[in-house]
Amino acid sequence: MRDFKLIIVSIICVMMIGVSGAYADSIENKLDELITDGRSSCEGSFTLLDGAVERIDLNLNGEIDLVVLDAGGFSCDESTSMYCGSAGCVVHFITSADYSYGYTRSWEVIRAKPDQPVILFELHGVSCGEVGTTPCYSAVSIFEGRFIGVRR
Repeated sequence: MRDFKLIIVSIICVMMIGVSGAYADSIENKLDELITDGRSSCEGSFTLLDGAVERIDLNLNGEIDLVVLDAGGFSCDESTSMYCGSAGCVVHFITSADYSYGYTRSWEVIRAKPDQPVILFELHGVSCGEVGTTPCYSAVSIFEGRFIGVRR
């Protein structure tokens, strides 16, 4: 039973709990939609802070392959913790082929091999059956714009 609970918590906290439908929208349209949703959930003055959006060229061909929207870069006058908590902030990952999001304390793109990008996540310790202050990590690879290793 404990393992089952850890799996459920990991699925929720680890990352990637939401997936878009047909991926028909462009990356920028999905980004605009997410920012609009963040703005609409704020009843006060909403600001998108510098660094909230990161555009990444994964294969170094001069084109953006991944856009990351960190809700920690949302500022709402009505609430200081509306978008983040002890598990971190909601972070959205958008490619032309996939979309996913989840809570993470921090993330970075690393290379498992020269041609294999991986997103490394720092998570709340509960994701690994530990207390919240214990560091816990998870990784998801990106292949042809799809997030591999994501539990859906």
